[in-house]
Amino acid sequence: MKNLLPFFGLALCLSLPAAADTTKEPVSTPAKNRTPPKEHMSSPASTKTLANIPVHSGTPTPPPTQVPNATPAPSAPAKASATLDAYVADLADKVPLSKDEQTDIKTYYEDDGAKLQAILNDANLSPLQQQEHVDEMRDARNAKIDALLQDVDRQTKFDEVENAYRVALTELAAQGGLVPQTPPPNVPQPTATTPDQAEKTEPASPKADTAEHQSGGG
Repeated sequence: MKNLLPFFGLALCLSLPAAADTTKEPVSTPAKNRTPPKEHMSSPASTKTLANIPVHSGTPTPPPTQVPNATPAPSAPAKASATLDAYVADLADKVPLSKDEQTDIKTYYEDDGAKLQAILNDANLSPLQQQEHVDEMRDARNAKIDALLQDVDRQTKFDEVENAYRVALTELAAQGGLVPQTPPPNVPQPTATTPDQAEKTEPASPKADTAEHQSGGG
């Protein structure tokens, strides 16, 4: 019996480390080339960077174009082919003017017509000198028209229409379009004589007169 005790003690010592090893969890060796899960593929830094980038769906829409406040277009100047009568008619419609006022204003322009034509066709005058003479005559004429109208609103409307026609009136004056046209003198025209009138006015023949005297004498 004594001889068996050392044997059991040695066996007990040998079995204790094995039992202790069995209590430890097995250590798994990481496999080579193992792909990590998808949720761990992107690092926190890259995720944060992507989160700060705005995402747009579809084609970006450009901002609306702001249109500035439209200003009214100035009145177009009158055509060079405008006549004095057309100008006065436009004044009569927009100012407005009575028949007598239309006649007076037309007369004011015709009074300056010959002088304006001579100034604008004078080769001895420079364009600046011509413009100075034309402005002086225009100012004097417009002063008479303002005195004729005697109303601020009508005077303002006249200035607007006259300014629109100013270039056309200057060209018209250079061509003699503001010079009053005198009608040709009345020349009596010969009147035509009809055959009936010719028979009535035909003088009597001498033979007829002789026959009448002979019958009367007998």
